[in-house]
Amino acid sequence: MKIMPPLRLLFLFTIFLVSGNNLAQNNNSGLLDLDGVVYGYNYNPYTKGIFKKEKQIVLEGTLSGVELTVFENNQLVLKSVSNKKGEFKFKLKLGKLYRLELVKANHNSCYLLLDLRNIPTAIYTSGFSFDAMELILNSYLSKDTVNSKLPFGRLYFNAKGNFMDFEEMLPKNKKNLEIRKKENMTPINFIRKSVEKNKGTILGDYAEPVNKTTSKKTVAVKDTSSGTDSLAVPVKVSMVKPLERKPLSLNFDAITEDDITKKELELSDIRRQIELDKINAVTHEDSLAFQEKERIVEAATVELNNAKKLIALQKQEISSQKRLLIWAGISIVFILCFLGLVVKYYIDKRKSNHILSEKNRRITESINYAKRIQHAILLRDDEIRKILPDSFIFFQPLNIVSGDFYWISKHDNKVVVAAIDCTGHGVPGAFMSLICNSILYETIMDKKILNPSEILARLNKGIINLLRQENDENSSMDGMELSLCVIDHQTSIIEFAGAMNPGFIVRNGKVDMLEADIQTIGGMNYFLDKSKDAEFTTTRVHLEKGMSLYLLSDGFTDQFGGPDNKKFNNKRFKQLLLDIQALSMEEQKEAINKALLDWMGTQEQIDDILIMGIRF
Repeated sequence: MKIMPPLRLLFLFTIFLVSGNNLAQNNNSGLLDLDGVVYGYNYNPYTKGIFKKEKQIVLEGTLSGVELTVFENNQLVLKSVSNKKGEFKFKLKLGKLYRLELVKANHNSCYLLLDLRNIPTAIYTSGFSFDAMELILNSYLSKDTVNSKLPFGRLYFNAKGNFMDFEEMLPKNKKNLEIRKKENMTPINFIRKSVEKNKGTILGDYAEPVNKTTSKKTVAVKDTSSGTDSLAVPVKVSMVKPLERKPLSLNFDAITEDDITKKELELSDIRRQIELDKINAVTHEDSLAFQEKERIVEAATVELNNAKKLIALQKQEISSQKRLLIWAGISIVFILCFLGLVVKYYIDKRKSNHILSEKNRRITESINYAKRIQHAILLRDDEIRKILPDSFIFFQPLNIVSGDFYWISKHDNKVVVAAIDCTGHGVPGAFMSLICNSILYETIMDKKILNPSEILARLNKGIINLLRQENDENSSMDGMELSLCVIDHQTSIIEFAGAMNPGFIVRNGKVDMLEADIQTIGGMNYFLDKSKDAEFTTTRVHLEKGMSLYLLSDGFTDQFGGPDNKKFNNKRFKQLLLDIQALSMEEQKEAINKALLDWMGTQEQIDDILIMGIRF
């Protein structure tokens, strides 16, 4: 009967002891040849931003001029400095415990333990190398990392794996529990990369060679020569010593389920053929041959089973990748939708801002035109000087137009002056000022009424009638406060009447206040009591040479400021008038402006400001 040729076996590989990437040299006996590079990075735990990690790490590249100092039991062993590329290299005696310190200005120091104890005698005799060690320094100083003297880990010889391994050293808190800040993970990750790089294989006289692999994908086969359990066999290998047997002809990079099915049918036929051959076995040598064939078939079966597992893992990986792609697609669609909404919002916002800007421009133009109208009803400076040669008017509206305005008119030997403060400021106040100016013109200019108290009474009735404040349904509380004087140069008498706002006279180094009635023109007082007409008091003062008269609204005295953020008030205003009496009226105006700015400081102006000053 014809027997099918034996199946080809997998490669068996030899694993050697691991301790570095380079072959040990005789001149390294008892020494560790250590070299590497120092990197730098910026780390700020408070950096945040949209679509970014909360903790940002930016590598700065290699660091030159880093001091590397090695200590043994606090005794200096050696000191080295990294070159321009951040590279360093030195040797250490085996069998001892060292502390490596890296120091550079403006960076956190880095500390690492080098444990070279428990080295096997064979390795100790030959010496070994640890190449391309990657260490890192942090330039960001935080309260968690400043002046920390604790090593971040221990580089030691792993006896089981025969290579230099790394162990993270975790500091402990008050409850003796291990803790680790996230910013400390960066140097740990770098040194672990170095350990992985140094898990290569070297040939030496200190150990017997064993199987060695470098591939991540492995399959298991049974050693037919020794009968041992399955060994790890890679798909891709380096520095291997193959056996005389040939592997099964399976290409694991391109194998399919159909290929495995075909191979399983072949193995099934071979098993049936072996069973038939056993019946015809005659000699002991025939039995041994059958046993050898069975071991070969069993090894091939194990190889096929591992190929099945490999395909299953590949399917699982592909499935995971598909899910990842689906979620990535969904995320991209979501991000695009979000960006679309952001862009739409931005475009709509720009349109709204343009419309709003255009509206503001038109409103501002209208208000500026209203300002010209309001200023047209006020006397010009040259007209005021003809009537009151030695005087000033300090007029500072809160907005473009003002609720404060002044009145000056001459009637033979008499001059009427008034400082009026209408309800509100800005556009509402400006409307009230026009109404008040119209009533004053009718009362003083047309009807020739020059009695201060009677002027205020007629102004009060005119405001009530025009604003229909006698009607409860449509009544408003708008009105005004003012101080008004009639100056008679022929009799040298000043007649004063005020509604809430007083006047001030300065003579002989003393300030006297002209009291106003606690009564507004229209507005609140009439709203509270409509049963009687408002009455106002006229105060007479003899006019003296060198005397000064001041009329004002409440904007200046009510302004907040100073060290305690209080009102300026009448007491400070009186003292200010005394302080500036030696100045000319124009200089007094500048002094009042400076006093206001000093008092306000960083505070905002809260109301329209009007002050009239007259010297006789």
